[in-house]
Amino acid sequence: MAYTILHLSRNNQRTHLIVDDVTTLPVMFATIYGMNELSKKSLGTQENILCSLRFFEVVNKNWPPS
Repeated sequence: MAYTILHLSRNNQRTHLIVDDVTTLPVMFATIYGMNELSKKSLGTQENILCSLRFFEVVNKNWPPS
């Protein structure tokens, strides 16, 4: 699984979003967290936190090990 962080700008508001590369859909829980908590933070902080969440999503998808 691979994830991409997209930079969005709408109505003079800017944010970052994690998108699944296979389904091209936003990752649900990271999106909810981003809209509720990260929208108040600077873009650099948003991107750094989402990079950490992206790593967690990749590790979480591969758990438990086969």
